[in-house]
Amino acid sequence: MARIDHRNTTRYWNAPDFPGLSCLCADFTAHDFAPHSHDALVVAVTEAGGSEIRSRGETTEASSSSLFVFNPAEPHSGRMGRSKRWRYRGLYLALEEMGRLVSLTPFQLIGLFKRTTGLTPHAYLTQVRLKAAIREMRRGAGIAQAALAAGFYDQSAMTNHFKRAYGITPLQWVRAAA
Repeated sequence: MARIDHRNTTRYWNAPDFPGLSCLCADFTAHDFAPHSHDALVVAVTEAGGSEIRSRGETTEASSSSLFVFNPAEPHSGRMGRSKRWRYRGLYLALEEMGRLVSLTPFQLIGLFKRTTGLTPHAYLTQVRLKAAIREMRRGAGIAQAALAAGFYDQSAMTNHFKRAYGITPLQWVRAAA
């Protein structure tokens, strides 16, 4: 059911035609999520504003169009951070119900994702963000601006992932592209 207060609006429902799929639309102006996990694979996208998400020992900024993926039972938390608003949508795929439909466990589904794409869902998301940052830099955005637009917490977080993935820093990439 929808819950409305003077600062936050949420709507949560189970998709009637897809067993194991739940959906959430949230519009927050004041909300912090304590560390928690879900029994489902979570896919969430920020539509407006943003927040800070803590997961896997890193804090990442969720800005407009940022996509987040959390594996089942993966601890994470979120808070408003610098933004005055955070509007997002989330899909919660319960990988037991969904897995039952195809006779796989959640771990088998994650393994299948990795075998199919070559990456875990988190590593895949990081690659999506790196490609978005490169598009932004190609359009002339500064490194810090590209990092935030791609959903990284800051320039340093993007630089660490960029160097691990490509063997060069974003600055080296920008200079070579010039």
